[in-house]
Amino acid sequence: MSSLFVIRSCESKLTIFSFLLLDAGELADREPIATLDNVVKLSVTEALAALGIKEEPPITNLAGFAKVAGSSFLKESPPFGAIDDVIGGTDPSSEWAAQGTAPQWIELSWSEKYLIRQVVLFGRADTNNLVTSGVLSFSDGTVLMVNDKISPKGSVVSLGEGLWSSTVRFTTLGTSETSKSVGLSEIQACESIGSFSLVIENA
Repeated sequence: MSSLFVIRSCESKLTIFSFLLLDAGELADREPIATLDNVVKLSVTEALAALGIKEEPPITNLAGFAKVAGSSFLKESPPFGAIDDVIGGTDPSSEWAAQGTAPQWIELSWSEKYLIRQVVLFGRADTNNLVTSGVLSFSDGTVLMVNDKISPKGSVVSLGEGLWSSTVRFTTLGTSETSKSVGLSEIQACESIGSFSLVIENA
């Protein structure tokens, strides 16, 4: 069994409902467990506090159920290769490689907004095609510069308390001098969800 917490928002008022996910997959409805007034945003920390949960749950990658698109790609290295949970290696189908050098972009999108806490970028195993800088942009208008070389072992971009977004786009800007096909081995967009799920419903 696991819990599903639904936060129904109407203007600045939030009502939190708790459901118990039964083994049969059915939901048992409960009375509201909390109502918050004059709330514009709800951070993970605030949501957990309202739910009576003191510890932060582990980070979970959202990229696996995102739609993914790219500005261009080689036939053997489509954008999906950057969300297949395979990091590094020599299989070209397990990475995104664009048709040419920067600027190129890859974008994750979802049908609803999620509170994203961090983005992790993994450079291609081919060190001749490394990204040395880029830009992360989100559906809420936030734009962040990434000025460090994207390591094949992973480069973490922390978003602090997080931001609500239905898209994450990474645009490559700087590349290694030898680059002919810029790209990423993997891109991860992470939120904090553990043994429970958090769903936001806009009334």
